[in-house]
Amino acid sequence: MFGQLLAMHIGLKIFLLIIFLIAVIAASFFLFLGIKKDHKKHIYARRNLKDAKREEFDGLLKEWIEGEEARSFSLIFVEFNAAKEFKDNYGEDRYAWALASIREKVASVLPKGSKVCLYEYDTYAFLIERELSRIELSDYAALCISKAHVPVSCGKGKKKEAPDLVIGAASYDVNDVDMTVEDLLRNVEVALAVSGRTGLNDFVVFGQELLESHSDYHYYRELKDAINANEFVLCFQPICNLFEGDTIAYEAMFRWKHGKFGVLRPEKFIHVIERSCDINWVGLWAYEQMIIECKKFRKLHPNSKVAFSINLTVRQLSDAKICDEIYRITMKYDVPVKGICFEVGESAVLERNVMVAENIEKLVQCGFMIAVDDFSLDGNAIARLGTRRMCDWVKLGKGFTESVQDGDPDIKNMQMLLECAHAGNFLVIAQDIKDSITEEFIKRIGIVYGQGYHLGKPQSFENYTKRTETVAEKQ
Repeated sequence: MFGQLLAMHIGLKIFLLIIFLIAVIAASFFLFLGIKKDHKKHIYARRNLKDAKREEFDGLLKEWIEGEEARSFSLIFVEFNAAKEFKDNYGEDRYAWALASIREKVASVLPKGSKVCLYEYDTYAFLIERELSRIELSDYAALCISKAHVPVSCGKGKKKEAPDLVIGAASYDVNDVDMTVEDLLRNVEVALAVSGRTGLNDFVVFGQELLESHSDYHYYRELKDAINANEFVLCFQPICNLFEGDTIAYEAMFRWKHGKFGVLRPEKFIHVIERSCDINWVGLWAYEQMIIECKKFRKLHPNSKVAFSINLTVRQLSDAKICDEIYRITMKYDVPVKGICFEVGESAVLERNVMVAENIEKLVQCGFMIAVDDFSLDGNAIARLGTRRMCDWVKLGKGFTESVQDGDPDIKNMQMLLECAHAGNFLVIAQDIKDSITEEFIKRIGIVYGQGYHLGKPQSFENYTKRTETVAEKQ
């Protein structure tokens, strides 16, 4: 009996000791958080950095430019690129954490007394209380990127991701009596637009030459606003095996649900985006949306070999950084490159643009697939295609399907292409199949794969994710 009481007494002591240790650890943890929070407050107080509301910030700019005691100063705007995607992927709390991290790290490299404002939901504005030269502003902007473009915790399995930044900067000289607040903010917006067009994690300092060469800067903002308002969407159209009925791929197609003009197809606005140099960053945004859907599909159907394809224009392929950006986005979502196909125009593959050729070769070396889009049944083009041996698909121009419907298809050159495809181990795909009669004729002449409204119209990918698809191997 005494032994039992003693054992209970010892057990109680051990239990109380464990409770005490847990309490000490918890107290130490919360004390650490408090010290860390106070340390951050101390840093901000030492820098005299206080977050201002946008109305206060704009009022300060107006006072310093148009008030009785005007003074020179400089502005640096730091935009969290793809903020919407980050928030959608990781939630509001992690987004706020990443945004606060950007603010803290940028503030750490700016002069004492700088002021900060969350100017838009994804953009911080920093005001430096003196005029800086373009060289000085460039140095500060470069420091901002090196400090703030570092991985932050995303809260999922200790995963970390570095927020991508776009930075624009401008200075105000008190002697420039014609400058207004609107002019200065326009200058910063121009710098942001040019920076966003040229690439991520880079900066541009405003100069008058930018305004002259990028007078369409407002179009960049319109596109950004359209993305944030979910006006840009991707539709997916299946590419099918005409004999077995299986889907071998989904092509991602860009649509703009314009608030004024309704749903716009790419041919209505892509040429404008290309001319304004926005095609690169908008195209990468669209590619990222496709990769997100691809990842969802792979999770639902891990054994599926269905490919995903998207168009790349010659302008995009002329960008020296395009392959690195594509690969970075693909790795960001941990999606295998196998089964990702880029559809490029016939001229991009067969002509001799050095940068375009190098980028296509890089994509092939990385393991991506290449499709020749809108291929014309020209004998010389078929011969050159046979010597290149770098494509996985050849998608016939819609003119061939139209000629089938008109009863005058080019059978001779088609047979030449099919022989070339057999020798080169690539697929031939007929596009724009609108009815069963066209489909039967295309099958009869030996084309195995097709795409068009008759087989499946472009629509939200949610309509396809519940279907388990298989893929036919190349024949």
